[in-house]
Amino acid sequence: MSPIRIRWTFLAALAVLALGAVPARAQSSMEWIEGEWRWGNNETGCDSAQIMRVAYGGKYIISSYPDQGSRDSSEYRVLTVVPGVIRARITGETRKDAEGRAVLWDFVQLSEDSFCWRRSDWDPDGCTQPLYRCIVIGPGRDGVAVNGGDGEPWSRRRPVGR
Repeated sequence: MSPIRIRWTFLAALAVLALGAVPARAQSSMEWIEGEWRWGNNETGCDSAQIMRVAYGGKYIISSYPDQGSRDSSEYRVLTVVPGVIRARITGETRKDAEGRAVLWDFVQLSEDSFCWRRSDWDPDGCTQPLYRCIVIGPGRDGVAVNGGDGEPWSRRRPVGR
């Protein structure tokens, strides 16, 4: 990685820290990104959740919408990880920034249950609408719903935080 790119990553992470966008318990690993997520403005809630998973020994993040088939699946090559921010490049990305470089994406952790996307060429405080974690309610040891215990079918997903 070039010194300029390393410097930009450090400055972006520093800006996020200075703006208070990193939650108090921000994780320096990528574990926080794994799970099902919904857009804050998504009226269907978690029924069309986006699934994020860390793959290939932490070198990639795979993003998919299983309810929409394989057409909406992306692979992100992880470039850097600092507390509360994962910087990655979409495999096959064709968009370029003003200087002609491939656009990079930051997964910015807003809380334990929310994050937003930020392009590398946006202002350090620029971010998309937040995405919120969906909790998967599943059967417990005795077949009883866990993680909420509200009696809903185990396959039902519900949003956290909003």
